Amino acid sequence: MRTLTFVTTAIILATITINPAHAKDIVKNPESVKSENEAFIRADGLACYFCAYGLERFFKKSGKIASYDMHLKKGIVEIGLIKGKPLVTQDELHKIVYDAGYSPRSTTYKLVGKVRKDGDGYIFKVTDTGQSLPLITTDKLASVIDKTVRLKAKVDKQDGDVMFLEALEIKIITPKVTP
Repeated sequence: MRTLTFVTTAIILATITINPAHAKDIVKNPESVKSENEAFIRADGLACYFCAYGLERFFKKSGKIASYDMHLKKGIVEIGLIKGKPLVTQDELHKIVYDAGYSPRSTTYKLVGKVRKDGDGYIFKVTDTGQSLPLITTDKLASVIDKTVRLKAKVDKQDGDVMFLEALEIKIITPKVTP
């Protein structure tokens, strides 16, 4: 009887651990899918390696993040976003951090794309995803229309999946010329 119980338990455990459904959301090779777009989120309560490990588990389970680097002294998580997928919104990032037991605070993005004029305002078209995000109008934007730029922005507000960005820093990216 003991042998039967042992064999049954071993089969059940093997089935549970081998089942691919448990690993379907984990990014297998983050460097191959990482885009040049990044998000940064400040999380209160992120102070030690055990805290970082707890948050790491939630990032892996989300399946929406290619890579992450935790700066414990600053309480900031640097997040590499997945190439070709829609950006992870501020609300989604805050939910992941909150579900892990931390208090999400400010969120900023570093994105590559082009600034376009849209009626009276401006939009930022993200190169990797094709998403167009409304920008809060500033004087800096007029000089970079239709140029490829790296935009550092914070989320001014979010309405559903649409994030309204406020430009903090804009750098023009010059294309590399190969001889």
